[in-house]
Order: sequence, then structure tokens, then C-alpha cells
Amino acid sequence: ALITGPSNTRLASTLPSGTTLNSVKLKGNVAVVDFGGEFGAIKSYDKAKSKLIIMSVVNTLTEFKDIHAVTILYNGSDISDSLGFDSSNVSRDLSLVTDIENAAAEVEYTENVFLEIELE
Repeated sequence: ALITGPSNTRLASTLPSGTTLNSVKLKGNVAVVDFGGEFGAIKSYDKAKSKLIIMSVVNTLTEFKDIHAVTILYNGSDISDSLGFDSSNVSRDLSLVTDIENAAAEVEYTENVFLEIELE
């Protein structure tokens, strides 16, 4: 759902169009997410927009009780230097979370969606 974007037209997708997911691995309580495709475009965005994209992933994944932090990679490589901030072991930041009840109508899901996570 995060890659495809919200179905509610009052919300906007944060990930660049064409972003792909290479893998998600769980190392202890840290999810290591490796994106591909057009995700690399965020390296050319301003710092505030890049941080919003990273935090949308972090805040989504840390909704799972066993994930306390997230590391973001692009095609297997750390992108912290390109972004101008550390994208490793990033913790949840509730100040960036939208009040979803005011932003979106209730959504009823008609199919199960699973995220394949490789445990190490």
C-alpha cells in the first residue's frame, strides 16, 4: 500500500512513482528496507522532502510492534550521504503523522495484503 499510494484522493503518495521494493529484512527490531527503481530520485530532492519520504516509510513500518527502527537502502547501498541526514536505524517521529481520521474516510479492505520479510 505504501508503494502504490493511498486510495483516498485526499491523501498523496510520498514515494516517487516507479519505486520498487527489492527486499525487507528484519535484523532484531530494525527493518532494513531496500528500494529500487525510481526511489533514487529522492537523492536530488531537497532535504525536507527527502526526510518526509523516509519518515513515511519509518512511521508505517514501526506500526508493527516488533519493529522499533528502520534502515533505508537504495539498491543495497546506504544513501545517507546523498540525503544529508542518516537513513540508518531511524525511529518513529509522531510529529509527522497525519490525523488519519480527519484526512481519510474509513477504508474497507477486500483482500489480504502481506509483506514478505526475511528474518536474519
